[in-house]
Amino acid sequence: MRHKPPPTRYTYRDIKKIDIADFENRLRSSDLFITDPAGSPYSYLAQFETTVTTVLNQVAPLKVGHRPGPGGRRGARWLDPEAITAKQHRRRLERRWKKTGSEPDRVAYRDACRHTNKLINASRNRHRCQRIIDAEKNARQVVER
Repeated sequence: MRHKPPPTRYTYRDIKKIDIADFENRLRSSDLFITDPAGSPYSYLAQFETTVTTVLNQVAPLKVGHRPGPGGRRGARWLDPEAITAKQHRRRLERRWKKTGSEPDRVAYRDACRHTNKLINASRNRHRCQRIIDAEKNARQVVER
């Protein structure tokens, strides 16, 4: 069994779901606007930061997310550089076809799909064959990794 690195933890705010009018009303009814603001620039900055953070915590509280740890999602390490550029080209053609909706763009995209899939399959097969050759008589080494 392979060691799996612990996931990386991060915090974020879902700012897309903030009700702007509610946020503005809460700020306008806060200490920054109702009472006298702080006298010096540094104390005003501290007051501003704490007030905005408090209002943000009410409107869009911090959420915790997890990502795979270092080395967790390594992607397809077996892909050849040619297959990687073909995937990028295929994605570019897909975006163009979705944007324009034209038949020539769709045909170009489908041609790129077929070509890219052939390159990906060939790259994967070469990688697997190389692993079998490298393992020689050690069957475990072929299965693991």
